[in-house]
Amino acid sequence: MVEKGKGEMEKAKEKQEKWVETMGLPSTPESFTDFVRMINQKLSSGSSAAFPGSLCSINRHLCSQVSGCTEEGKKITMLKLELQPKWFPCFAHTLGIGKDELEGDQWQIFAGKPCFYSPTKNCSDWAKVDESPKMAADHDHATSATSHITEHYTPEAARLVSEIYSDDIATLGYPKWDGESPFEMV
Repeated sequence: MVEKGKGEMEKAKEKQEKWVETMGLPSTPESFTDFVRMINQKLSSGSSAAFPGSLCSINRHLCSQVSGCTEEGKKITMLKLELQPKWFPCFAHTLGIGKDELEGDQWQIFAGKPCFYSPTKNCSDWAKVDESPKMAADHDHATSATSHITEHYTPEAARLVSEIYSDDIATLGYPKWDGESPFEMV
């Protein structure tokens, strides 16, 4: 039993080392703040040959949410997933998507339920608009990550992330956070 645990830890360490190598980081970050510092340094140095100063060139998981979404003179509408109960019914109606497309056993494998989306546990509620939540994630997608944010963010990390993702923060209307005051999303 101990050997199995040790083997899993070794695999996790190998995976982490490969990830650090893939991202071109100088070493394994010891904390989230270290990681953000390293990313910021890579961006500042423009060390990527393909797209100097681009988050996407470091790793596709770091891409800005709005990269490639803005075009001079055009209005862009961003649909925030955390507010999906507010916009999904109108979105589906606008696209001409209804019950026939959004409900049925074909969704079981993908969504774990017989519908694509529902703000409640009842699939027939997919067209219900919920204007009340300050921040909402449906019951299947909620992670409670927000409640753990202060475990990883320091004031320095919050400042650097705010700088790195300033376009996202401005475009999506997210509040800036100093890493010290209580964190509030939306």
